[in-house]
Amino acid sequence: MSQCLPMSVVHIVQDLEYRKYGENSQFKLLRERESEYLAIGKVPGESVKIQMVPKKGVLSMKIGPMLPETTLPRVLLCYVHRPVSPAPQIKSGFRMAGCDVRSAGPAAPIAWGRECHVDDYDPPYYELPDIEMQLDDLIEICEADNWIPDVVVMVDLYDTFYLVGEPPPGVKFAWIAIENWEGLQQQRFEMRRADAEYHCVNHNEEAIFENRQIVGIRVKSDDKPSPPENSKWFPFAVDIPTRPFLTLTRDKKICQFGVPYDPRPDIWNELRDRLDNAPPVPREKWEEMLGAVASESTIFGFARRHREAAAILGVSETTLCFANGNYIPNRVPDAFATGAVLIMDDNEVMRKAFGAPWPENDLGLWATHERTTDSIVETLGKLLAERSIIESIRLRAFANCMAQHTYMHRAHMVLSDLEICPAYRLV
Repeated sequence: MSQCLPMSVVHIVQDLEYRKYGENSQFKLLRERESEYLAIGKVPGESVKIQMVPKKGVLSMKIGPMLPETTLPRVLLCYVHRPVSPAPQIKSGFRMAGCDVRSAGPAAPIAWGRECHVDDYDPPYYELPDIEMQLDDLIEICEADNWIPDVVVMVDLYDTFYLVGEPPPGVKFAWIAIENWEGLQQQRFEMRRADAEYHCVNHNEEAIFENRQIVGIRVKSDDKPSPPENSKWFPFAVDIPTRPFLTLTRDKKICQFGVPYDPRPDIWNELRDRLDNAPPVPREKWEEMLGAVASESTIFGFARRHREAAAILGVSETTLCFANGNYIPNRVPDAFATGAVLIMDDNEVMRKAFGAPWPENDLGLWATHERTTDSIVETLGKLLAERSIIESIRLRAFANCMAQHTYMHRAHMVLSDLEICPAYRLV
């Protein structure tokens, strides 16, 4: 198991093959055999790896304390491996936080009936069946591979694959509930014993529609369960490699990407008409989800790849979002990280996380609409009226996101809660 403690190391200056390691090479001796040393080591400029060093090949060495280095915590991320999911981005965050990360779970390289692009799919290291699985059985698989995790993190998206039970001694277990906490999450909570619990969404509201227009918000159910008292809020964040702040020409005024559920298609068509006098796109065309559709000032529709979504945000001055409830959608940090100023419906959780919106707050990171085309056009006009306004919001939101809301920050939070010491590196 990885420990953040000083350890004895052997500094191998040169071996029989005349490979010079130098004074800064550091190897933790795992065991000494009759003819060789088995050590885990770090050579300057190279990654940490296992070294089999023949005794007769060691021409000179010295023993001393290894204070500045630590072994990397081993983190096993468990989830259904599909391209459109926060789970791969959470895994990326643990890697950037300085962990040795592997993943386990079913392979699902199909998104909405289409084979995903190779750049958007990260296959599981341990491919597992799409069923409920005992945590002990998963650890046995890792032991057979001579790789025992320090932490197992289950990223639950209401899939049929999930873990039950409790971890064996020496292994910490964390659970991240991605979807809204409802009855199914409560059932699964009662089937496990995790060391740390997290939830991304907890709201009990839904939009009221009339003629495909939102006319209000209502409470869904009076008996909706709440996350357990020991469950900590895990706000959605951004994965820096897939959501870069792009230096593209922002020649669109507003965008929105995603699945075309209500009220998106009607709002999209109304904005196309109001801003560009562009003809409406038939609803069935939006629902085919073949890609985004652009007009002179707008770009709306489905994004098939992470890079495509980042590019849509990167060419737009603003981006539209409908929470339709009291929570933070995962599109929020995406907007902040790519520089598209966010226009979304007001709610308490957004204010809790990011402060009051502009112009109510002169230093606001986002702006609001009232779930109507008129209010969206009005807010857009105010933002674009003076260049300094939108640029200052864009830069403040980006700085806030990079300082607090990347998945590397979320990974550090989990590791800290579990009292696991990471390598504290930035990549």
